[in-house]
Amino acid sequence: MFRFLTLFVAAFAVAALLGRTPLFKVPSAISYLIFGLLLKLPALHLTPMDAWWLRRLGDLGLLFLMFLSGMEIDVHLLFRKRDDHREGTSPAVIGTMMFCATLLFSFVCCASLAHFAPDGANPYMLSLLFATTSLGVVLPVLEETGYLHRPLGQAILYSAVIADFMTMLLVSLLLGAHKSEDPWQVWLTLAIVPIALGVGLSLEKLRQVPAAGRLLGQAMERTRATIALVAIFAILAEATGSEPILGAFLAGVIVRGLKFAHKPLVATYSYGVGYAVFVPMFFVATGYAMPIAQLHAVRALYWLPVFAVLAFTVKLLPALTLLRFHGKRQAWAAGFLLSSRLSLVAAAAQLAVNAHLLPEIWAASTILVSIISSLIGPLAWAILAPQLPPVDSR
Repeated sequence: MFRFLTLFVAAFAVAALLGRTPLFKVPSAISYLIFGLLLKLPALHLTPMDAWWLRRLGDLGLLFLMFLSGMEIDVHLLFRKRDDHREGTSPAVIGTMMFCATLLFSFVCCASLAHFAPDGANPYMLSLLFATTSLGVVLPVLEETGYLHRPLGQAILYSAVIADFMTMLLVSLLLGAHKSEDPWQVWLTLAIVPIALGVGLSLEKLRQVPAAGRLLGQAMERTRATIALVAIFAILAEATGSEPILGAFLAGVIVRGLKFAHKPLVATYSYGVGYAVFVPMFFVATGYAMPIAQLHAVRALYWLPVFAVLAFTVKLLPALTLLRFHGKRQAWAAGFLLSSRLSLVAAAAQLAVNAHLLPEIWAASTILVSIISSLIGPLAWAILAPQLPPVDSR
């Protein structure tokens, strides 16, 4: 316990220090990844028991991270009518077109690269890693710069939401297909989606019953119920052959979509528990598990620039769809911002390595490229997109 508490305090100290550098602030997730890499140093050698605890806490942190990512998705956006008809094509249509084009470009490029993989790689899994977008990065940037409720921001948001959700769904389906060749078992992995829909509709009906509200109690009790919902969905996903991270993700979508008393407090408590305790341990465990030593090999070094170019190209080319509606600078800015990807890439890459769908060298290179994109994307957006005053969404 003493070693674990020392590790936790040291991780917080490193993240706080890197996040307050004068010239360039490092995001906390990347700071924890860096700390995980530092744990590989001989002076900070972890015992097998320490490494076991770190992996288990990392697994729990991954579930919380996917749950909180699901809470970033507002399902009502998919059914909301557009208020301004003078802007031409709907932002939902533009965002969908951008993601479909990204997925197509990504698959074509990754199918070509898979032939050069050192140990073989699944082109479908690799293309999904490059097609995704970190909604947790995109949403705060759009809100801080005043674009969230404007047509350009809505198009970017739709594309990020669809990319986050569809990537999570397709990764789970691909892993299920890899585990079992039975078509029925493969489709059973998607059973968690209609289950989540049924649970969401049932909770929405139950919300209208006064006795149910009294039974759930105040904010603290509702937070416990929320965490229990995450555990239940993770268990259901595992039982259907899907990935528990998909169940946790869908639980977050349900919580975000429901309207209930004390919801802001429940969200605050959930973010506090997740981002303060468990999610950092996931990134520390991911950094510790990265085969960074293999990147010194000559055969691994040249994949970093290749993956970096690919990561930005598959987002910048589809973003040219915005040229007609928003101009050149905004289109390039959107492409760079949508290139930000970290949390889902780190999780899916580790799962792909465990399932032997991706070589460890490529997984480590992909995670490093996702770190680079999460740093460059928001910075390029800030340079290219003009600052706007925030728009009141009420």
